[in-house]
Amino acid sequence: MKHNLKKLIGAILLFALVFSLVACGETASELPTPTETEAVTTTETPMETTTAPEETTEALSTETDISTEPTEERVSADRQEDYTPTGEVTANVVDALNEAYTIDQVVYSRVLPQIDLPGPNVEAINEEILRDYTSDFYTANYANIYYEWAVKDDVLSVVIVGSGSMFDGGWEEEGYGCDAFSVYNISISKCRLLKDEEVYAAAGMADPEVQVLNAIVHYGARWKGRNEGGKQLFFGNPDNSNEIRAIEETISHENFLQAKPYFDKDGNLNVMGYVVTNIGAGGFYGFVPVYEYENTPLLTAEEYYATFYEQYNK
Repeated sequence: MKHNLKKLIGAILLFALVFSLVACGETASELPTPTETEAVTTTETPMETTTAPEETTEALSTETDISTEPTEERVSADRQEDYTPTGEVTANVVDALNEAYTIDQVVYSRVLPQIDLPGPNVEAINEEILRDYTSDFYTANYANIYYEWAVKDDVLSVVIVGSGSMFDGGWEEEGYGCDAFSVYNISISKCRLLKDEEVYAAAGMADPEVQVLNAIVHYGARWKGRNEGGKQLFFGNPDNSNEIRAIEETISHENFLQAKPYFDKDGNLNVMGYVVTNIGAGGFYGFVPVYEYENTPLLTAEEYYATFYEQYNK
């Protein structure tokens, strides 16, 4: 019995020893070899993890984002002080750049102004014009860039336009709107930018909001009713709630604030005014001749629409 018991105990001990060796062998096979451990450590070092995003960021920063306008700080009438030139000056504007360029085998033109007045204020304006309109944003998005300028007493007005495919663009008789623009009104005697209220005062308008909004909403109605398709779309319904809402936004105080006044070559006041529509991108800027409209009280949006509906459905 004792002999058999010793055999049994010996067999159990032997089995336990074999099992432990097998288990240790399996655990060791699951661990990486020294070579594998070094490889994992190398690919996960903080230095390489940090370097990759930096290289990506640098690569992105060298590319120009042409989906948005240039973001440099703008010249502003609030930040420009009077500059008194030595001696008399005569306002003049010449071409700073006049060139043709090609995109996809199509030739376009770019004509930019150089404002010929002395002082740091005008110098900053000229630099901004060149920076803006030679940027990749304008080159990629606008077909032709050109300008007009005029003098009214002490005010020099310079308007730069970038025209695209949506409109005939600009100063042509049937050019009802533009895609992009800049307006600079400069005091000739003080050689600095003028605020909008100073331009309106130079035009003899003490309270310009009513007349400007009247002009914009009538201008917009003329644009919308320029052909039979437009008349049907905008004025084909006697109770077009979408168009009434668009007129309401067009005659809002906020829309007056974003209108940019300037003088034309005949000394008449115009604005680059925003016309709200109920289709497409929501509206467009147009060359609005404020001087053609009297300073009559504003109507409500419903009253304006009723007037336009009757006008285009006689």
